[in-house]
Amino acid sequence: MDFFSNVIFNTWQFWLVTSVVLFIIEIFTPGFFLATFAIGALCAALTAFLTDNFNVQMFVFAVTTTLTFVFVRPFAKKYFFKKSPDLPTNADALAGKKAKVIETVDNANSKGRVKLFGGEDWKAVSADESIIEKDTVVEIVSVDGAKATVKKI
Repeated sequence: MDFFSNVIFNTWQFWLVTSVVLFIIEIFTPGFFLATFAIGALCAALTAFLTDNFNVQMFVFAVTTTLTFVFVRPFAKKYFFKKSPDLPTNADALAGKKAKVIETVDNANSKGRVKLFGGEDWKAVSADESIIEKDTVVEIVSVDGAKATVKKI
């Protein structure tokens, strides 16, 4: 006699274990997707505790999973995954930062470099087409590709 023939495993236990496993997996995945199936399995476990009819259990599982997906998931995503304000990232985050001109900025001659107070070195152009002398502190207006547009402070 093997191990599995000695284990008494009722249908409601199957649904309950399935629900718990799905909830655990949901912890490691975003989007409240597997949780909808876990809730369906939990409802099917309650149904299995009341009836042995597997078709009824599957029906309850399907209906509650669908209803949870359609009605609860959008609310849960909105509540748990609140959208953070649009924070600029990467090069866009440089706008407003201060820098020091390390090579005179002259748009007409396509020259100019700035060094941010933090160490990054960028090719620079003047926002108002003026010449900005070396060692001047400037503010970055925007970044386009590998070129920072700057203005005098």
